[in-house]
Amino acid sequence: MFRYVKVVLLELPDGHIQRALGKPLTPDQRRILQGLGMDESIYV
Repeated sequence: MFRYVKVVLLELPDGHIQRALGKPLTPDQRRILQGLGMDESIYV
């Protein structure tokens, strides 16, 4: 279920790199992460 989670890198004007999800996680992905005591911040 997590194999195709797309993380994009955004280069900010000040040169810093910010990570973001390409699209929101599905409800099933969120439920699994929550069961593991994690949230989507592990990707960003």
